[in-house]
Amino acid sequence: MKIVVDTNRLISALIKDANTRQILLSGKNKFYTIEYSIWELKKHQMHIIKKSTLSPENISALFALIMSAIEIVDEKHVKKNMKEATQILKDVDTGDAPFLAAAIAINADAIFSHDKHLKQQGFVKVVTNKDLH
Repeated sequence: MKIVVDTNRLISALIKDANTRQILLSGKNKFYTIEYSIWELKKHQMHIIKKSTLSPENISALFALIMSAIEIVDEKHVKKNMKEATQILKDVDTGDAPFLAAAIAINADAIFSHDKHLKQQGFVKVVTNKDLH
């Protein structure tokens, strides 16, 4: 399956050696994310280090490992589908539009997220750890 991963799932994978990390590194699915997620991870780097038990060096190595299993959707493809994604999410949460736009761009099977608002859109299936483990 082609699955777009939201930022919170990436943060979870970095903080705790649990289901999310195992899912992303399992090789069972093809995972994608958006460039903005990478920016957010860098922005919250100190929070991630503080919440995990890993050193900054180990977080960097883990980040590289996780990102080796995830492809970044080209920003131009995300932008091309933002209008449609925003329209779909107008009554839900337009903050999630970039992830939906990425899913539309790559014809994804699902979005990996625990965001309850995102599930309300019904356009692209939203999966959680429970669905993928």
